[in-house]
Amino acid sequence: MDAAYSWSDGCCVWNDPTDRMQGTPALSLLVIAEMCRGQASSRVLQRPPLGQFEAPSPHGTLIPTGHYLGPMNIEQEILALRTEAQVTRYWRKIRKVDQAHRGLNTIDSLDNLNLKKTILMIRHHGFPKGNMTPNLVLTHQRSAYVREHYFPIFHEAYKAAEADSFWFLPNVRGLHRGRYARYIVQPTASNYISVLDRLSEWIPAEVRYDHSPFDSLFTTYLRDVEHIISTEPV
Repeated sequence: MDAAYSWSDGCCVWNDPTDRMQGTPALSLLVIAEMCRGQASSRVLQRPPLGQFEAPSPHGTLIPTGHYLGPMNIEQEILALRTEAQVTRYWRKIRKVDQAHRGLNTIDSLDNLNLKKTILMIRHHGFPKGNMTPNLVLTHQRSAYVREHYFPIFHEAYKAAEADSFWFLPNVRGLHRGRYARYIVQPTASNYISVLDRLSEWIPAEVRYDHSPFDSLFTTYLRDVEHIISTEPV
């Protein structure tokens, strides 16, 4: 077969002509990590076409969020921030919650709420220039579908020189790994677009702040992972 991963920009680290996946987006490494066993399947990890979302399913590991939501209307809480100092303190709160629940203490519901807050903070108060918190929160989002859907927000910030490359470019690498199950050389400012081109089927062309598909994308991802683990031979 053709060397599907031999890119002229040098992003890819290897290509195996005998690879069963034959250049097709493969099972996410996130899925492999969750399976914790054997070799990944050649099944393509699909998601609904852009703009089409299923109703939230009962699958997943979400814990009851009532204990953590605080004010039910996050957007009103964020709109109530009037001063630069209030905005800065809110970003610090997001960062504190993110860092307090990592590793074995990770709680999906908190990470989801944190990313929702991050999206609304950027929408109403702009991207905090030079602040790594937004990209850090995106990095810790479990669902590849959610990360893909809201990635244009972070891309626009990077293009506007508001988000530095230290966290943005690793997130580009993570998106690729999530679809193609390939470790690649860290993308650079001069070649990361070629990585995103390979992901254009799943990343919206425009920025989307709407939270309405968030929970569905998250639970659909967990359901797809569960289905692959339970039905695919490994």
